[in-house]
Amino acid sequence: MTRNRVRTWLTAVLLALAAMTHVQHACGQHYLPARKVAATADAAKPAPDRIARDLVGHTLSEGVDNGYHNSDWRWTIEQGEISDLRIERVLQNDNGTYRIVVSMKLSAAYYAYDTRAEVAYTLSPRGEWQFDYVVSLGMRIIATHQYDNCIRTSIVEDGWGGTYCLSLRNISEITLAVGGSILANGTWLRFSQLVRPQSEQTVGGVFMGGSVESYKIEFIVREQ
Repeated sequence: MTRNRVRTWLTAVLLALAAMTHVQHACGQHYLPARKVAATADAAKPAPDRIARDLVGHTLSEGVDNGYHNSDWRWTIEQGEISDLRIERVLQNDNGTYRIVVSMKLSAAYYAYDTRAEVAYTLSPRGEWQFDYVVSLGMRIIATHQYDNCIRTSIVEDGWGGTYCLSLRNISEITLAVGGSILANGTWLRFSQLVRPQSEQTVGGVFMGGSVESYKIEFIVREQ
């Protein structure tokens, strides 16, 4: 084989190898898995049963300025406590955000709260609705009236001379939570008070909101 023929033969082999490499590279590109196409904001929104599951483990406050509990009171939602959840209103449904107002019942061992909250979801880059946050809009204990006859109430002097408070006397053998409102210094103030068996607690007076002029008992429930 002459030198020119060897050169020609090598050139042909190199060209063939280059062509094969290009074909293999092109085939490799052709069969790469396609990226998942992100869904749009029109994807199915979270249903009430999904929202109830997502809320487990999150914490609510009472969600009102003049509430029955102190400002540090919190309720952490546990599995099985939510029932009757429904969507009341849609606040936002655009730009990948879904904000709604929900109402639900939160049940403890012996009583339950009527609860309203704002719940928000955001659309992830993968096109899935993800829980974002929850804001309390109000929690109120549902009166059962089962223990109304276990508490004796009266307005009495608080011991500081000319100032009155509300006396709550538990005549039962179980701890009760008593909630309501007192009129003190011309303003209605809400309260809740634990009263242990065969004992008395007071609300209002010099150090607890002022002299009590009137009152309303709104719930008496058994404590946990």
